[in-house]
Amino acid sequence: MTEADEAWRDDPTDAAGFIRRGDARSDEERYDEAAADYTEAIRLEPANAEAFFGRARARYGGLGDARARYDDSDLEKSAADYDEAIRINPALASPSFRRGLAEAFTRRCSRRYYDREYVDALAAVDEAVRWDPGYEHAYYWRGIVWSWFEEYERAVRDYDDAVRLAPRATNYEHRGRAWSALREYDRAIADFGEAMWLDPEGPSACRSRGDAWSAKREYERAVADYTEAIRRKPTDYFAYEGRGVARSALKLYDRAIADFDEVVRLNADSCTTSCRRGDAWRGAREYGLALAEYDRVIADYSVAKPPNGPWAWPYLSKAVVRLVQGRAEAVADARAAIEAEGWRGEHALRAALVGGFGARRAGMGDEGRRFLDEAAEHADASAWPFPIVRFLRREIDEPALLALAADRDERAEASCWLGYDHLFEGRGEEAREDFRRVVGHGSPLALETFLAEAELERLD
Repeated sequence: MTEADEAWRDDPTDAAGFIRRGDARSDEERYDEAAADYTEAIRLEPANAEAFFGRARARYGGLGDARARYDDSDLEKSAADYDEAIRINPALASPSFRRGLAEAFTRRCSRRYYDREYVDALAAVDEAVRWDPGYEHAYYWRGIVWSWFEEYERAVRDYDDAVRLAPRATNYEHRGRAWSALREYDRAIADFGEAMWLDPEGPSACRSRGDAWSAKREYERAVADYTEAIRRKPTDYFAYEGRGVARSALKLYDRAIADFDEVVRLNADSCTTSCRRGDAWRGAREYGLALAEYDRVIADYSVAKPPNGPWAWPYLSKAVVRLVQGRAEAVADARAAIEAEGWRGEHALRAALVGGFGARRAGMGDEGRRFLDEAAEHADASAWPFPIVRFLRREIDEPALLALAADRDERAEASCWLGYDHLFEGRGEEAREDFRRVVGHGSPLALETFLAEAELERLD
């Protein structure tokens, strides 16, 4: 029997004896037994701060070095005991124990996050910050959770604190991603550059900066960063994918296709990569190869967008090619795109426009109007490009349509469909001007830019 056991046997009503035995058992890592001793001490002396502090440490220690049980309710119980201990006796405040609780709650946050229990993750990391406002990892994880909630301003503030406490590459990189989500690309690029300097061999900051350059349409710089990411990690298929997209924007289609091929080699195939490879074939005016790629996507993936749900991209892309080719199949392809996602899908309105003009080009005026009427009835009237549907149904005029475009991309998209409307009304010169505006101001990756370029080639 230990000395502590002897003291307890001599006087089982002595709280101090239970505390001494609890301390001894904690030292032996017999945490459950220690917690029971401290509990008995608290029963005997409800205001004994050392008993609460001892039980807090026992419960925390009982979580285990591997932290396999850190989601156990003992974590809250440990924190509550510590709160009570320092309420009774503030002199027991222990920075190291506070840091330990902050670490435990942060680990709980990460586990909850990976389990997709985001509200619980946020609550856990808030506790971590409360226990130790100087613990950098807590701010880092809270930034991650805020980013999931798309609360990017809050995420930036937490990453600010993380960077202040520990200017690590990961903190800069995650803040850069939050800035990118806010379309503050220059700030994002600065943060990614700092991360690249701090971690000279890490690929992810290079890739993220490439994404930011692409968003700014500085595609040569994007290609350079993706290439550096690939040098740092030759198996980084995300970098190949990004470089392929940037090269498509630069009309370097052969190189883009090679990048997409490498993605397939490294990561098997994917719907997104295959559709982008088809779009590159389309940009190169290899329409047969593009259509074959889209058909393969449809056959291989049953139009299922991972992780689930119908996907309209390959059908819409087929409709775009056939609209340019002047083939009536554009109508059926556009219908299939709408059916794949429903009228509230992200591609439905553009599919209606492509199908409507495909029908008009094929001399199927009634079918063209049907696309517009169904869109007016079923599509999201608050979404762009719904105002283009309203214009084509003659509910608004051209100046009103352009006034509803929020930015230059939307103005360019509107100009594309104005061009088609003018073209089919026999106003060829006006259509040329419309299509030139699209080419001059639109995103090089937008389907409207491809359509405008192709129609200008036909007109010239």
